[in-house]
Amino acid sequence: MCIRDSFFFKDDAGRLNRSAVETAARPLIDRGAYVAVYAVDSGKGTEFLNLLQDDGLRSGTNVNPNLVAIFVSFNDRYSEIRYGDRWSSTIGNSAARIQQDVLNSNLASGNASDAFSKSLVALESAAAGAPASSTTPGAAAPSGDLGFLPWCIGVLALLGVGGFGWNMLSKRCLLYTSRCV
Repeated sequence: MCIRDSFFFKDDAGRLNRSAVETAARPLIDRGAYVAVYAVDSGKGTEFLNLLQDDGLRSGTNVNPNLVAIFVSFNDRYSEIRYGDRWSSTIGNSAARIQQDVLNSNLASGNASDAFSKSLVALESAAAGAPASSTTPGAAAPSGDLGFLPWCIGVLALLGVGGFGWNMLSKRCLLYTSRCV
């Protein structure tokens, strides 16, 4: 592990380009965040909490209010993003989507450094109050998007048109024949 400024870096898995990840973390650090990046071979949430505790970023059940952290356990296929109270109103709205659409998607492509770096960039964008963009095609719409409403209206319209068409077809069959085959 290496600690420099407010950057906590542990890559037991040996899969990260430290320089690239630190460069991506720098804007968050400049905002006052303590950025912690953990890439391990095995471990889940408990291991993540232990690492935060060891680095002085967690006390009891509370994490440092300035924390922005990414944890990935490669053998367990486990990832998690944690942030402190300072970032709840900004990062909190996007963290789950960033984890799924940026971190996990890029991990699946096989480039761990890109996954961490792009996630840090998206987290910084969220911290800045800008909508965090996904760097993967076909990403889910941001939470709060009204994409569900047009879909519901479309389904209702389809059902209405289908019902009207069936009704008209049934009447037509009855008008021209005594039996509709």
